[in-house]
Amino acid sequence: GRGNISFGLVDNNSDYLEKKRTAINQRAYFHAAYSIPFSIQEFRKPEFEMKVSSSKGTSMLFGESTVLTSKAQYFAGGSLKGSPVTWQVRASKSSYSPPGWKGFTFGEGNHLPYDYLRILPHPNSLGKTKTLKVDADQNGETSVKVKLDLLPVPAPVNCVCEATIQDVNRQTWTDKVNVS
Repeated sequence: GRGNISFGLVDNNSDYLEKKRTAINQRAYFHAAYSIPFSIQEFRKPEFEMKVSSSKGTSMLFGESTVLTSKAQYFAGGSLKGSPVTWQVRASKSSYSPPGWKGFTFGEGNHLPYDYLRILPHPNSLGKTKTLKVDADQNGETSVKVKLDLLPVPAPVNCVCEATIQDVNRQTWTDKVNVS
């Protein structure tokens, strides 16, 4: 072997759940496996559901807008009028390959000349998240408008558009739609 390595598994409070020490083989590889015991303290059957949709479906061109809509209803009937909804839209770099044109890819993964790369933002800068909090209307609906027009140059982008609603009993439901 080449020596040993120490590592551990920490929780969200940075407390160690487990610490391990293992040997590294000749290629500097090691294997680790963890089992985390857990128990379900309470399960509540959902009382409602929410659906998210986009007026443009799942495809959108640079400069276009889409209206995202969430609609929540109790299974027994009735809307979630006035319930808080948190919208979160996460945009990230993507790629596009036109149907029938194998070998052509635009966006992420392109090999562009150095001079062209200089005018683009840092590769990790297109990873934006926007959050908006609104209340559902009398029909249990909310709507937000998203427009893809803030890029320095037109490029493929994937937007994960997610809405989370909470009812009066503090149950939450999340749904999402991807728009590229």
